[in-house]
Amino acid sequence: MTEVLINKENSTIILTLNRERVLNALNLNMVRIISENISSWNDDDGISGVLLRGAGEKAFCAGGDIVSVYHSKNDEGNNLSYDFFKEEYLLNYEISKFKKPWISLLNGIAMGGGLGLSVHGSHRIVSEKTVTAMPETAIGLFPDVGGGYFLSRVDHFVGTYLALTGKTLDGDNSIFAKIGTHIIENNLVDECVKKILNLKKYTKYDIDLIF
Repeated sequence: MTEVLINKENSTIILTLNRERVLNALNLNMVRIISENISSWNDDDGISGVLLRGAGEKAFCAGGDIVSVYHSKNDEGNNLSYDFFKEEYLLNYEISKFKKPWISLLNGIAMGGGLGLSVHGSHRIVSEKTVTAMPETAIGLFPDVGGGYFLSRVDHFVGTYLALTGKTLDGDNSIFAKIGTHIIENNLVDECVKKILNLKKYTKYDIDLIF
């Protein structure tokens, strides 16, 4: 099974995190698939933007696949968890430098590493079905994937609260916490996606007008 599906429609790259059975949890292979392509998408004048979504209805991405990280050793006995975190963080940085619309559909669960794939991009679309969190403190880890950066910029120390507690947020509160940039009703998501995919060329401003 291909863990990240890559398709192109008009000028949009459609990325689908394709591990529905495990809530599209992010592993090293998925990180590498996206990392290998992101620079070419950024430089290709025929590509206006990237649309990122999760397979199924339950989750965008539940975060890093902790089970695979825990058990990750290659044939030489080297622990690949170091590679996972290094390459994941580098991908987060590349997304932050992406000069075109990076549109993430945060339907359902979007946590931890899933926020790393989205919050550094230009557009994070949430709905009444969205559930976001940075739950790393529950397993003894600091809020990673840039959490120290984006949570520190939330007003009224809400980011500090989220970092310390791992509290989950709905769509409205995800907007307040600056995790989401736009909120729409879940039943309108497909209609908005169709509008994007029908565009021959577009900018970040054009995406703002759709949402």
